[in-house]
Amino acid sequence: MYPIRIIPLLCLAIGMLFSVSAPAAVINDLYEAEVPVDGQSPQERADAERTALNQVLIKVTGNREISTDPKVSDLLDSAGRYVQQYRYRQVHPAPVAGIPESTLAEVLWVHFDPAAITRYLSEMQIPVWGKTRSAALLWLAVDLGDQRYIVAGDKAGDLQQVILKQAARRGVRVFLPLFDLEDQINLSFADVWGDFEQSIDKASQRYQADVVLVGRVYQHQPGVWQGRWTLYEGHNSRNWDVDGADINDVVGQGIDGLADILAGQFAQVISETAKDSALLEVTGVASIDDYARVIKYLAGLEAVAQVQVQQVAGDDLYLQLSLLSDPAGVVQHIALGSTLQQVPPAAGTQPSSGDSVLVYRLIP
Repeated sequence: MYPIRIIPLLCLAIGMLFSVSAPAAVINDLYEAEVPVDGQSPQERADAERTALNQVLIKVTGNREISTDPKVSDLLDSAGRYVQQYRYRQVHPAPVAGIPESTLAEVLWVHFDPAAITRYLSEMQIPVWGKTRSAALLWLAVDLGDQRYIVAGDKAGDLQQVILKQAARRGVRVFLPLFDLEDQINLSFADVWGDFEQSIDKASQRYQADVVLVGRVYQHQPGVWQGRWTLYEGHNSRNWDVDGADINDVVGQGIDGLADILAGQFAQVISETAKDSALLEVTGVASIDDYARVIKYLAGLEAVAQVQVQQVAGDDLYLQLSLLSDPAGVVQHIALGSTLQQVPPAAGTQPSSGDSVLVYRLIP
């Protein structure tokens, strides 16, 4: 992250479309990864650090093929230079036939320098996906031929772990419905399998997800599984089909598709120096704690280089943001958070300078 300075200035103020805040997730482990190791020799550690850094770059850029980009080859080759912390630990591996369950495996946990990696990616003009990301509700219907079910509650615990692990690997938040009595009244297996948008939308409203992912998975023939996926974002939808050797593979590819789409929308090239600005009015700032909350939130956005406080007038706070990326992208990221809700500017609030204002309300 680049240094943030907070400087009081005179009042100025930019306006854009109305948007609603959503329960997006802040992913705090983007710059850390854990990989299995066979030993603790210097070469084994260096190899593991390279693998861990590749996992981090997948999460940070949203590009699962990032290791094939020649622009990151030097970064991967010098992974050790970017390590801030590391430690070894022992874990219980997944059960394997013929190996006692008490057998322990060793893994290396590595945390890399966020600022240094962001700076490198910026220099290489590689887009970075911010840590505030859309939360996706997943309706997953599985057809086993003799059994059909929606993955939720206590159904398919092993498959739920696959979903969570793949989501963590890609740096996205995916959560499953309760599928309690209320859900069952609003939505049936047939609704999900048929991808009936109206029923899915009705059942999803209680969860207030940013996006809704619908998956339908079945075994096409022995050794071949297929999945049909739909991502709903408001009134827009995207569809894709995948196939794989087993159900875990097909579900993992569904999560990959989700991450690929979201990264394509939100990842931005971060400049090393501020190249643009946005002027904000934030209403509902009634206390010092509110003031600090607004400043901390905006300063924590990856694409914000500087927060300038221009004026405090009653419960209204006027700010100028110096930006490291396109202003529209920053507005898009603010809309994901649960701190500020954009509202249409009131008539007559246009400043005499002619500049427009991005008007937000602080969410309690």
